[in-house]
Amino acid sequence: MTNNVDDIVMQVNNNPTNERIVVQEYLKDPYLIDNLKFDIRLYVLITSCDPLKIFLYHEGIVRFATEEFKAGCLNQANIDNMFIHLTNYAINKDNGKFKHSKNALDDEGHKRSFQTVMNRLRTAGHDVDSLLL
Repeated sequence: MTNNVDDIVMQVNNNPTNERIVVQEYLKDPYLIDNLKFDIRLYVLITSCDPLKIFLYHEGIVRFATEEFKAGCLNQANIDNMFIHLTNYAINKDNGKFKHSKNALDDEGHKRSFQTVMNRLRTAGHDVDSLLL
């Protein structure tokens, strides 16, 4: 991670193997659950393109970072801490703070079910039902 565009340009210019690089804009104040960044992985089946037929499996995985994110505190010390910013299981499982959920309906841990998180957001007053149609 970097907060300097010149670092990206230098990485691209010094890339003799033409390795692919992912560049994305960072959200300074992301929506957090339990003060943790998270991502949602959904499973979709496309059976036809014309006409378009898409089926959404109503269960998925929500992966959480293992270190708390503090809004407005983006500095070099925490930019370098992958456990704050990344939600990948492969990375976070190695953090001593990683907690496994005890069961699929558990609303704690760093890997939770999609339905559990949707229920939590619904309880907090968010309109999630339109996402589940």
